[in-house]
Order: sequence, then structure tokens, then C-alpha cells
Amino acid sequence: GTSRASTRAAILRSLRAAARLEFDLELAAPIVQDAEGDHLDAVLSAVRAAAAWAQGFGGVPPNVPRCEGWIHSIPEEPWRER
Repeated sequence: GTSRASTRAAILRSLRAAARLEFDLELAAPIVQDAEGDHLDAVLSAVRAAAAWAQGFGGVPPNVPRCEGWIHSIPEEPWRER
């Protein structure tokens, strides 16, 4: 509905400001109007992949086998105090 589209638009605006993304505003319309959110998921994934690359793909916990993948947006056990 409209409220979810407004939320997707707010997320996109925040992401645009935080990540300093530059894109034509007409490109935002399909992202905001996609009721399933797949377009926004793709944008978020691409931005996170770029950030992981810029950070040299660091932060992978040592107990992750190198033959396995790692989702860089999830820190190791963020609920535990260090």
C-alpha cells in the first residue's frame, strides 16, 4: 500500500544521503512502487557489496571456512558483549 511505498521512499532517501548515491529520480519510481520490495533489496545488496569491497572484504570471522560464503552485512554475534 501507500504506507509501504512511503517507507520504501524514506529508506531510499536515507540510503541516498548516507551512501552518497547519485541517481536520476525517475529511477526511484520502480523501486518505490515495487510492492514486493525486490527492487529495494537489490539496491541494498549492491550498496552493501560495494561497501564490503571498499573495506577489503574484512571482518569475516576466523571460524568461517574459506570454502564458504559470508554475508558481510551481518557482524559475528552482534548480541554478545565484547
